[in-house]
Amino acid sequence: MNLTKPLLLTLSLSLSACLQMGGSPIKNLAPPTNHNQSSSFDYLNSESFDNQISGAMNRADADIQVTFLNPFFPDNPPERIDAWLTEIKGTGGQIKTVPAEGERDIISLVIALYSVYETIKPHLEDYFTYSPAKNYNATLLYRHNNDGETIIEKMVFTHR
Repeated sequence: MNLTKPLLLTLSLSLSACLQMGGSPIKNLAPPTNHNQSSSFDYLNSESFDNQISGAMNRADADIQVTFLNPFFPDNPPERIDAWLTEIKGTGGQIKTVPAEGERDIISLVIALYSVYETIKPHLEDYFTYSPAKNYNATLLYRHNNDGETIIEKMVFTHR
């Protein structure tokens, strides 16, 4: 028995039903937007961290918080973090610093933070990983350690 005609008929009816309901099978594949959803991650120097951040940005989460288990100095950000900040700045986003709860603001920190790695040349794979950052701004929260040195302890990506 030839199954081609019944199969084509079933496929046609399915597509017709999708179109009558106002939907397109292709349109329904678009990622949902979650401008009200927040995500939170601990920073790990790994590709899986980049994939988690990229996924949250592709979902268009409103806020994505990154906590640093090992805070870093503003003039020496981890390379992965600098790649995200470079993408944000390169696509017209804003990068600002604000004091963590109980800290005072230091304006010179803004200058030191971004001037470190402006010349990263991303590879094609990096482009696809970091390109969702074009829709985000970044806020870095800092604190002074016991030696009085400024350290970054948290970062928040905010959908723009």
